Amino acid sequence: MGKHAHVRSRVLGFAAPLAVAALLVPPAGASQLPGLGVANGVRVSAAGANVTLTLTPTGPVYRRVRGARLTVRCYRVSAFPTGPSVGDATGQTVGVRRGEHRIRLALPTQPKPSFCVLSDRRSRELAAVAVTHEGAVWLDERRTAQDVQAVVTGLSLIADDRGGTNWPSPTDVSAAIKTPVTLLPSADTPAPPTGIAVFSDGARHLRVAERSSLGRELYIEYRDDALISNAVPYLEFG
Repeated sequence: MGKHAHVRSRVLGFAAPLAVAALLVPPAGASQLPGLGVANGVRVSAAGANVTLTLTPTGPVYRRVRGARLTVRCYRVSAFPTGPSVGDATGQTVGVRRGEHRIRLALPTQPKPSFCVLSDRRSRELAAVAVTHEGAVWLDERRTAQDVQAVVTGLSLIADDRGGTNWPSPTDVSAAIKTPVTLLPSADTPAPPTGIAVFSDGARHLRVAERSSLGRELYIEYRDDALISNAVPYLEFG
């Protein structure tokens, strides 16, 4: 593994196979906040510590976990001047009987959680469901951070394939990302309202950014091997 992939994988937990796909298939982008209480065929309602899950019988989550075990972890989002922060999870692992579509849990969470994450017995995430507005904002910003991460990972792999330590030039960036991308004239230039934005000096300075649905700019920037980013908390989640 080359220098770019080694340093960036260690810091942000990049998955190289996903990075290649990310360049061939454009990131989905953040267009609107996730809906409250429902995602991927799962409906979540919460009243204090009581959480009820309703699994759509034809939905992908129920098909994956029927007759098996499902782990539910719920989180509270708190606001800080530097950005939202997620507290420790409260959760349970339950068996899902065939034909069972509604699961009731009693979690030690007061008041109700901001969002819940469902995963299978191999810890693979199946759904992330916003319960409150704060949870929807956090999940939306995580999705935006993942878009940014995918582009950085792919550009890192391109640099490694060439056997160098420089980031791809702006021309190479445009050719590699199969979706409209804004090339920024400087690292200090704000990202546009929508879409991925990239600054590269073709050497040792790269900045990739995208705005969330509510306009917050999430970015990953490398100056030589120094990481400057507000996206790391989202990428390290879980």
